[in-house]
Amino acid sequence: MSTQVSFGGVPATNVKVLSPTSLTATVPAGTGVVDVMVSTTGGSDTEAGAYTYVPAPGMTALNPPTGPETGGNQVTITGTNFEP
Repeated sequence: MSTQVSFGGVPATNVKVLSPTSLTATVPAGTGVVDVMVSTTGGSDTEAGAYTYVPAPGMTALNPPTGPETGGNQVTITGTNFEP
């Protein structure tokens, strides 16, 4: 068995062992706070709640929705998840 990594039970891709104490992995899509598991031929270890997916922003309104071609007007955008 090669080294495997999963986030919330979903396998990561591009897992690369850099050294006996470091590896990289590409995180799969997901939401919320999830456990991370690393498995090798020697066994596995899970870190509960180790990774948090940050939700993408969503726009619900733009006011005003139009403006001059020269720009420069102030626009108010409302929506969700604007904070980092």
